[in-house]
Amino acid sequence: MDKDLCESNSESESSRQKIKDHIGKSVFVTVGTTRFDQLVDTVLPAQSKEATDHLPQSIQHASEEQDQDIHSVLVDMGYSSMTVQFGNRGGCRDFSKMSSSSSSSSSALAIQAYNFKPSLHEDMKKADLIISHAGSGSILESLRLNKKLVVVPNTELMNNHQRELCDELEKQGVLLVATCATLPNVLKNLTKTEFKKFPDHQITLFPTLLDSISDGSYFR
Repeated sequence: MDKDLCESNSESESSRQKIKDHIGKSVFVTVGTTRFDQLVDTVLPAQSKEATDHLPQSIQHASEEQDQDIHSVLVDMGYSSMTVQFGNRGGCRDFSKMSSSSSSSSSALAIQAYNFKPSLHEDMKKADLIISHAGSGSILESLRLNKKLVVVPNTELMNNHQRELCDELEKQGVLLVATCATLPNVLKNLTKTEFKKFPDHQITLFPTLLDSISDGSYFR
């Protein structure tokens, strides 16, 4: 009886593992409450971007090539789904359709998209990889959850210290920093990267670190 039960449990565990392997890994992309059109346009399929229709064909074509590259990189790494929180992205009627219809498909990558939720915690918790803007709240939550994290600072924001914060945290080995242009190559390097766990005691000091970087005292 015990032997049969043990074998049954073993088969159940094996079945669960097969289901998990079939489903693959998931990536969550977030821009928080900000507007970061460039990052959204980088990760979402070109056919979903009505806002790019007014751009020259050469720029649209380059955007499509970058999309396909990022998606194929993620698929090659074993990711099967991507959820995008796109915030205040303008001219995105198709994005809301993607959210209500649950998914679309590009390069075998199932994609979900929405603008806002009361909390992003569950989506972040379920993700195997987080690609985030450089907001301190999103970074801190990802570090608390001990997630693989790639941060893309918004270079269009003026008088901010996002890049300095990200560079310092990258030195500590807890995240990787990318631009929209370098994101595919940074993703490819994920398999070679061993992320360090952000020390629990430093999480409480995170606001102090942020303040010191913002006022420049950290670098004095």
